Amino acid sequence: DNIEFLMNARKSRNNFNHTKNENFRISNSSIFFNDDIWDFNYLNVNNRNRSKYRYDFTRIPSQFAFIIKHLILNEIFYKKNSFGSSLKVYDEVAKFLRGMDKMGISNVLMLDKKSIEMYINENQKTLSSNSVERICVNIEKVIELLEEITGKKFSGAKSFVKKTAKECRTFRDAYSAKNDYIPDAFLNQTISLAIKDMNDEDLDLGRRIAACLIVIIAETGMRGEEVSLLESGMLDTITIESTNKVVNYLKFKTFKTQSNTGEYKETFCYLPPNAT
Repeated sequence: DNIEFLMNARKSRNNFNHTKNENFRISNSSIFFNDDIWDFNYLNVNNRNRSKYRYDFTRIPSQFAFIIKHLILNEIFYKKNSFGSSLKVYDEVAKFLRGMDKMGISNVLMLDKKSIEMYINENQKTLSSNSVERICVNIEKVIELLEEITGKKFSGAKSFVKKTAKECRTFRDAYSAKNDYIPDAFLNQTISLAIKDMNDEDLDLGRRIAACLIVIIAETGMRGEEVSLLESGMLDTITIESTNKVVNYLKFKTFKTQSNTGEYKETFCYLPPNAT
């Protein structure tokens, strides 16, 4: 079935200039290419947020639906990226294509350096260098896919987005910290208030659990999704014989993109007393 899917995807790309798009089944699923919504939640075995596995193409201007659908197929089935990472690409490209639609681009082949330059320059007025770089990287994916499908070269537009992405990356590396610093006083106050809520039996269980999760995030640096999917029975303890010191650690799943590791990988973190 997968071979049939890949052959049909290739046929669809080859027939791009035909009046009617090829319709075909997406891999081993009940989803078809021309469907307005692709819902891959049958693959959501880790009970992640259901929206990460769902693509709503009713939000996409009709003249661009073909290209963004094949872009998502590239991300999921050819590049083997996670659904979370692929959805980020979808969101960024969807914004870009809606922007092109507002500029009056009525055909995907009309994308050019001028329209793309206007879009990026407008975003540079309000977004960080990191965000603009990400926009450029995803626009480049659109351009490369267009070149592959149509055989047409978009050299000017492609050179511009690559140059802009490089400039943003240079600026980010030179002037930006990887993460913004959270003042110790603010962090300590947050933990203190969360611990107070955690132990307040007059609060409902949901709020007390949320307070627990805040403490774990603050003390360990875990991501929100990672801590929301913690499982029971994953807390463990090691006793260091030479000092008789007890060390607690927590095993969990991380969904940060890792090449060739699939949707997630098992990892762990050490727990300070408050997090324990």
